[in-house]
Amino acid sequence: MSLTKKAVILFDPEQYEILKRKAKLQGVSVAALIRRAAARIILKDDESTRKTRLKAAQAIVAAEEEPMEWDQLEDLIAKGHLKW
Repeated sequence: MSLTKKAVILFDPEQYEILKRKAKLQGVSVAALIRRAAARIILKDDESTRKTRLKAAQAIVAAEEEPMEWDQLEDLIAKGHLKW
């Protein structure tokens, strides 16, 4: 993996010391530690969200039900709105 993009992140001194300790325990740099955390938390969520949307789209395309009439759909929306 070629690292070609840079982000500047500022931490307060206490947070940075914690990051340095954790990075040292793992035998990596602070930057590598932050990249790993981003990959596990932020980027993973994006991938799972993409997979969820794809499954939903596939389910819609594969649906064998007849489409509802507009009046029926409006009633359903109104009933759902009343629950909130």
